[in-house]
Amino acid sequence: MVVEDERPNVVQTTPSPELVSGSPCKKNSHQETIIWNHQTSKCPSPQLVEQTVINENGADNSNDTLQDKNSESVSNSEIAGDDLNDAKAHLSDASRRIHEMDIEIKRLENEREELSIAYREAETLRKQEEAKAQRLASELTSVRHDYERRLTIKEEELDSLRYT
Repeated sequence: MVVEDERPNVVQTTPSPELVSGSPCKKNSHQETIIWNHQTSKCPSPQLVEQTVINENGADNSNDTLQDKNSESVSNSEIAGDDLNDAKAHLSDASRRIHEMDIEIKRLENEREELSIAYREAETLRKQEEAKAQRLASELTSVRHDYERRLTIKEEELDSLRYT
């Protein structure tokens, strides 16, 4: 019994009792030759591998069909291989860009931290300088009042000495 597989160019057969009991590499009683999937290198169990059964009387027509299907399969395989290589290249490029971006992010985080530290230090220094400026302004005002008071006292003494 032959059943078409969903994948293109693959035909499955139900193994005959002769094949199950004996070696799958031999011909069975109906003179059918078992042809294994081109990806298999040894003679596997018929239950596990997809097989195509060709009657030796109709081998010419089947061979042409198999060759057409095989060339179609090879061309589809090449296209799929090219697509796979393109996808791998894109993935590699994307991975490289992600790695570069991770490095850039770390650099920017370090720079941000350094700037944050510098800002806090500058803010602390600004507050210290403001406090110093206020203290100096207060001292200046105090000294000015003291000198003005002394000046007034001296002027009063001078006025009193002039009128005496």
